Parts: sequence; structure tokens; C-alpha cells
Amino acid sequence: MMEQLQNAPGFVPVIINIQPMTDLRLFLGIKENRANQSSAVI
Repeated sequence: MMEQLQNAPGFVPVIINIQPMTDLRLFLGIKENRANQSSAVI
């Protein structure tokens, strides 16, 4: 199945640049407000 797709006319392999996410809060658009955050230590 995959060999048929690879030989299909117009098939162009695409390499996607995958990088580790450095700041999830920034990516999600969450603003950090350390004054109002409470953290629990277990």
C-alpha cells in the first residue's frame, strides 16, 4: 500500500521541522501571574 502511494504521480515527500517546546504557557497564550498562583509541594 505504501509503495503504491510513494510511486503515485505528484507525490512529494515533506519533511516537517519538529522542535521541542520551550514554554507551554507561552504557546497556549497563558499569562504568568505569580502573585495569584499557589503551588503545592508534595
